[in-house]
Amino acid sequence: MKTQDRIPATAKYFITNPIPHKLGQLKDTPNIDRVLIEWVGEKYLKTMKQIMSYMFLADMPIHRIFCLIGEGLNGKGTFLRLIENFVGDENKCATEIEILVNNRFESSKLYRKLVCITGEIDKGIFTKTKTLKSLSGDDLIRFEFKGKDGFDSHNYAKPLIATNHLPETTDKSSGFYRRWLIVDFPNTFNEKKNILDEIPEEEYQNFCLASIDILNELLSSGNFENEGSIQERQSNYEHHAGFIKPFIKDYCDINPEYAHEFDDFCYKFNDFIMSEGGKKKSKVEIGRIIRNCGYEMKVKKIPMEHGGTTTRMHVFGIKIKFQDEVV
Repeated sequence: MKTQDRIPATAKYFITNPIPHKLGQLKDTPNIDRVLIEWVGEKYLKTMKQIMSYMFLADMPIHRIFCLIGEGLNGKGTFLRLIENFVGDENKCATEIEILVNNRFESSKLYRKLVCITGEIDKGIFTKTKTLKSLSGDDLIRFEFKGKDGFDSHNYAKPLIATNHLPETTDKSSGFYRRWLIVDFPNTFNEKKNILDEIPEEEYQNFCLASIDILNELLSSGNFENEGSIQERQSNYEHHAGFIKPFIKDYCDINPEYAHEFDDFCYKFNDFIMSEGGKKKSKVEIGRIIRNCGYEMKVKKIPMEHGGTTTRMHVFGIKIKFQDEVV
């Protein structure tokens, strides 16, 4: 990549992760660009190309967990298939976070793979993050195949997660939050159309050529486009984490003129959390979650039953649909 020299593939060079495409003659990828923009918007076009290019690298110099987030029929799954088409069957694997954490043999699936695809993450709180940080941090980890002696090596299978919601985490360290590059897939599409059929092999080859320049720039800067500072990545994770988004989606109405009493909101939100297997939250925690979602909290005067007024904290811009139990 650095010298731009082209070297014939021979037995002199031991390559464990060949890409199943030739280098193109041009760098034009109009159909790939179009579908990426449809999925995530033009602002994130460069980010998505960086992610795709980074998957080619049999190394992990930039420590990231890539997370595609959004409801169904939004392009996440198709983007995963696009990645799979680029790297080829021999360079990919799939697993689940819970299995990686609890099964000592599961990490062997990642050995000498370029990308590890993971689906939905358990709704419970993220309490075991050590394995995930090790796998995304170029740490020396132990691989163990069944019936064979274990050995130590560096993982370079980049974690690529597609999920509707992120779980809450008890790990509040910068070492955890700084790894997350979260990309929203906000749109909904017709499930009958396979847009990958519109991408010719020539564009795959052209992108392989373009990825050399993309990787050079990426490795030089050490950061992905639009990922923000560590503090911004933390806020972005917290914004998507836990139970607040499905609670608002299913049980609340949104309107700038609405205001809902904070104590009642906390009571019903905690009902929902516990029904989903989570732990009850304090009012301080819920207030932080609400503010991270962009809603304002302030004191509002309300009339008393026998005359006069009192003040109570309210959440503005939202109200719970039902006055009885939400679960």
